[in-house]
Amino acid sequence: MFIVDSHCHLDGLDYEKNHRDLDDVLAKAAARDVKFMLAIATTLPGFHTLKALVGERENIALSVGVHPLNQEEPYDVEEFRRLAADPRVVALGETGLDYYYQQETKA
Repeated sequence: MFIVDSHCHLDGLDYEKNHRDLDDVLAKAAARDVKFMLAIATTLPGFHTLKALVGERENIALSVGVHPLNQEEPYDVEEFRRLAADPRVVALGETGLDYYYQQETKA
């Protein structure tokens, strides 16, 4: 049996202070029985960055989405659909409503 991290932001980690690189992160996770990860993109441009970071690693799947707190940044729905069709994408994430940080955006 192993653990799946179903929501991680691998592109948001501190690779200067806490980790040497992504392989270092994966080794630390594997040492704690985390063998598979779902890496979450919070913007469409961020998806491209995340996909490049992850590369072809088979133990990391991707999600594509736009976080509710990034509503000010315009995005193209057709691009979202193209990215969602990527074979590495297994989920649409960081979509929906998030009132944890900004209650005033509820309306």
